[in-house]
Amino acid sequence: DKAAIENYSGVGIKSVQTFMEIDYCGEKILLTHDPVQILYLVAQEQGFSIKGLSWDSPLVRMLVESLPHKIFCGHVHRLFRRYGQIVNIGVDVWGYCPVAIEEALSAYHEPSNVWNIQHHKKI
Repeated sequence: DKAAIENYSGVGIKSVQTFMEIDYCGEKILLTHDPVQILYLVAQEQGFSIKGLSWDSPLVRMLVESLPHKIFCGHVHRLFRRYGQIVNIGVDVWGYCPVAIEEALSAYHEPSNVWNIQHHKKI
């Protein structure tokens, strides 16, 4: 959650990114810790704000379903495994084990649902 490089001194990390794009077998995937940062940017580009809305609000659902890229994230714990174009790759929803990229991509065939709104009520 703390993106300042000084928080990681002494553990071999040379840079900290808010998000980054990878190419996997010709597919672009955005990686981020907190998907809200990307949602804020996309909403702003489209001329509206989602600040203060709940994860299950119609406007947020429309936004996550229409994102131009697949997104892998953490941070949301058990809020969802797949929500629109966002797949939570945190261990909380994968049996507390790291998930292979192929398995994470298979989550796009699962239902898009918010499971536990009490944990993250507002964006």
